[in-house]
Amino acid sequence: MITSAAPRLAAPPTPRPDAPAPRRGAAARATRRAQTPSEDPPGRGDPPADGSRRDVLGGALAFGVGRLSLARQSRAADPPARVEEPAQAPGAAYGAVVNAQLGYQFAYPLETISRKALPLVYSREPVHYSAAVPLSTDARQRIVCELVDLIDGVFISVSVGPPAGELVDYDPEEWSPEAVAHSVLADRSTARKPTGERISLSTLQTVSSEVHDGQMYCYYEHISRGSPTVRNASRETFRHSLAVTAWRPGAGGDPYLYTLNLTAPEGLWRDLAPLYQGSVESFRLTAVTKDYVPPDKIPLLPF
Repeated sequence: MITSAAPRLAAPPTPRPDAPAPRRGAAARATRRAQTPSEDPPGRGDPPADGSRRDVLGGALAFGVGRLSLARQSRAADPPARVEEPAQAPGAAYGAVVNAQLGYQFAYPLETISRKALPLVYSREPVHYSAAVPLSTDARQRIVCELVDLIDGVFISVSVGPPAGELVDYDPEEWSPEAVAHSVLADRSTARKPTGERISLSTLQTVSSEVHDGQMYCYYEHISRGSPTVRNASRETFRHSLAVTAWRPGAGGDPYLYTLNLTAPEGLWRDLAPLYQGSVESFRLTAVTKDYVPPDKIPLLPF
C-alpha cells in the first residue's frame, strides 16, 4: 500500500542483457495473427447508450460496492462487470466508467483525501476508437474518454492505440513494463529529435507490473512540465501523473494498447496520490460481449 506522500510502485526493472532478437515486419505480424483466436469479432454496432443514474446506482448496490458512487456507465445486454472499491482511501467517493464497446472499466475519485470535491465533467464522452480525438498528428493514440476539472487542473483520460517505437519489433510476450511505459509516453508527445524520432517530455519515476486474470497491467508514475492553471498562474509548474497500460488484440490480430492516465498539478499530488493509485488498480479490460467492437474494426474517421 502507499501513503499520501507517494504511490506504491516498484523500482524500474533492469534492462535484460539477454533480450531476444526482435522479430520484424511481416513475420512478427503473421506470428501474432496465428496466435489470435480465429473467431470473427462482432460486427459494427452503434455505441451503447448511457444507462440512467438509477440503473447505475442500483447495479452498484447489487454488487455491494458500498460508497463507490457510480456516476455513469454504458448500457450493455449483459450485467456490467464489477468495479471494485479502491482500498487506498476507504470511504472516499468514487465514480466509475464501464464501456462495453471497447471493453474497459475504471473507478475515479470524486473528492480529494481532504474531502474537497472534484467537479469532474466529461470533456470527451466515451466513444469508439475510430471516432476519438487523436493525441498527435499521426492519429495513432486516440482519447476515447476524458474527465476534467479545469479549475484544479485535474485530467483523467483513457487512450487507445497500436504499439509504437521499440515495441513494434517484439511480440507482446517479450515487452518489459519499462519499454511499454516509455513507448506510451513518447507516442503521446509532439517533441521530436532532428532525425524525426518522437521523444517523451515526461520523466519516468517508477514502473511495475501485475497480472490479473491472465492479463498483464503495467503501472507507472511520471512527471512533466505543466501549464498555468486557474489556481496557479506561475509559468514554472509541473504535473504529476499515474498511469496503467494493458493490451489486447484487435480484429486483425495486432495488439492495441489501452492506457488510463490520471494527472494533477504537483501542488495537489499529496491530496490525490492515494486516490489515483486506487484508480489505476481498478482499471480492467473487461470480458468481450456482443457489444464489443475491436478498435480496428471500424475505419478511422478523419480529423
